[in-house]
Amino acid sequence: MIKNGNFTNTSIISKFDVNYFEKNKPNYIVRVIPLDSKNVEAAELTVNFDKNDGSTKIMTASYGGETFHQQYIYYFNDINNFLLIEKFQQWDRPYSEDRRLEKVDEINKYYFENISMVVWIDSDGKIVDSQSKKFKQKEQEILGQLDKLLVVLNTGERK
Repeated sequence: MIKNGNFTNTSIISKFDVNYFEKNKPNYIVRVIPLDSKNVEAAELTVNFDKNDGSTKIMTASYGGETFHQQYIYYFNDINNFLLIEKFQQWDRPYSEDRRLEKVDEINKYYFENISMVVWIDSDGKIVDSQSKKFKQKEQEILGQLDKLLVVLNTGERK
């Protein structure tokens, strides 16, 4: 998929049409589950299930505080093949104060095929080398986070 840091196969990216998922939201059943928010002011998991087969189509974990907002948005073709869009925003002062300025606005995209991360497009729009230590560590971090979110989804136990 990636050779010497250069992306050579765009087929995985074409499998995930975010617009398709978003346009089909009227065909989904939505469930919102509070997440453990010890370290943040707000945290919740929003899951969109297909009305026809019950499969998970979109799962969003949102975390927020006075000066930041973070979202992990999973788009599932199935449980083994998904796109994760990670959004992080940070401001220079709490939302309760006037004229706050955005300091950080990052979006990373991670493509998974058969439960393996195959492409990571970083916040600068660059492909991260799939052989790098950074890539492998991020893959493990994402899969660990997904496991925790699936426990919450399946048991209702906050994580």
